[in-house]
Amino acid sequence: MAENTYHPIGQPQPYTNGFFDDVPVPTPGYALILTSSRDQDPPLVIESGSVPEKRRVRRGQYNQTTRVDVSAHEISFELELPSADSISRFCVKLSMSARVRDPYQIMTDHVTDVAAAVRSQLTPRLEDLACEYVPEQLQDLRRKILSSFSDVENLPCGISLSSISVQVRPDASHIRHQEQIQDLKNKEQYEIIRAGIADTLSQRYQDPRIQAFAEFAGGQITAEEAAMRMQKRSAKDFDESMRQYAEILNLVKQAQDMGLAPPEVLEEKTTQLLSSMVRTATANTPGLETGPAKKGLFSPPEDEDDDI
Repeated sequence: MAENTYHPIGQPQPYTNGFFDDVPVPTPGYALILTSSRDQDPPLVIESGSVPEKRRVRRGQYNQTTRVDVSAHEISFELELPSADSISRFCVKLSMSARVRDPYQIMTDHVTDVAAAVRSQLTPRLEDLACEYVPEQLQDLRRKILSSFSDVENLPCGISLSSISVQVRPDASHIRHQEQIQDLKNKEQYEIIRAGIADTLSQRYQDPRIQAFAEFAGGQITAEEAAMRMQKRSAKDFDESMRQYAEILNLVKQAQDMGLAPPEVLEEKTTQLLSSMVRTATANTPGLETGPAKKGLFSPPEDEDDDI
């Protein structure tokens, strides 16, 4: 899990507690802890704002100093918390400002990872909160966690927290489960639409011209054969035929949108079929014959001479 942390304890340094030696003074943001090899000399904590008198230092036979970082640092860590359903888990990321409040305790407890120490202190409390919520209540849990903290949270481990922010998301297994549910819903909707198109096609296949188009699209007959079968009516039904063919093309467009056939195949077949239909229709309709002296249906207009 991603973690941002720091080590608050420096390396111990030798110290000479002579009569003429000055009392060590820590730099701002740090504390010094004087220790002795004798058990009867309790450790002495010196902070930059409270330097003890020399005689107090002289009373103990201190021979070592340890520097502890007491400034504020940004830390963050992630943890998994149980949910109310006992199956899914919450992934929670906490970011905050952390500061050592008790340098002596930090040193005696050998805290080398502040984020780990904070995580171990907060995990039991957050687990108790999370087990009351289900994965669908992410924001409710987030608000509950935030409200459980004070503006300045003093932990028993000697660390103070402030400016706490919380992010909550479901675990990977819950996300996969939701994706599977959505896939099933999409497939169900797809099948409903596909069934509707199939029903429409089955009804329209009663028209022999639609059957001819379907056989042509399936490669069972040629474009010319399909056009001949679809143009058995007289020329006076040409407009009605074109209207019905437009309906067919619209249905083909729906089939293309549903992925029932590759678009390039539909485009090629439709173009071939319409070309054959136009040739058949013009051949059967007086006055529509095309030839060298006739302009084609889609021929560009000829330029007219300008009047002089």
